[in-house]
Amino acid sequence: MGDLSSIRRLSRVMAALCLAAMVALPLLLTLAWALLPALGPGWPPYAGLPIPPDPAVELMLAGYLVLLVPLAVLLRGVQRLRRLFQRYAAGEVFSTRTADCLAGFARAVLLWAVLQPVASALAGMLLTLDNPPGERALALSLGTGELGAVAIALVLLVIARVLREASRLAEENAAFV
Repeated sequence: MGDLSSIRRLSRVMAALCLAAMVALPLLLTLAWALLPALGPGWPPYAGLPIPPDPAVELMLAGYLVLLVPLAVLLRGVQRLRRLFQRYAAGEVFSTRTADCLAGFARAVLLWAVLQPVASALAGMLLTLDNPPGERALALSLGTGELGAVAIALVLLVIARVLREASRLAEENAAFV
């Protein structure tokens, strides 16, 4: 019983952290894009690109909107993760619903890992679109963060399937008693 109470307590903390992430991530993206002109061309995601010192507002807005797509996918995943922790906090540990929450989070992370490099490349291209021909850039970068996210998402998808099967077997066994 002590293990379940610690799982419930930790899950409440994790659900709160997920909610904080759902608020913080869009704010951080907005802040970063608002400060981009002040940060200059050395800003890590776009270091080395020939970004003009004062990019056009329309292009900045378009780049920001492009990056909102993978962020929305990631936020949906964090929402599913939060729901998983809320179910754990309620004492629902082994169920098909918790497995579905875990699988939903994993699918969102997997989709984010595919969309993020593409969106980042498009945003970088938009930032250099006002440059004269020959000085525009399209740089696609796939880093260890995205590759790690793919690996973790695939592992979580397998764990979710195992959890779903274990839940099904537990429900089946409970029906015989």
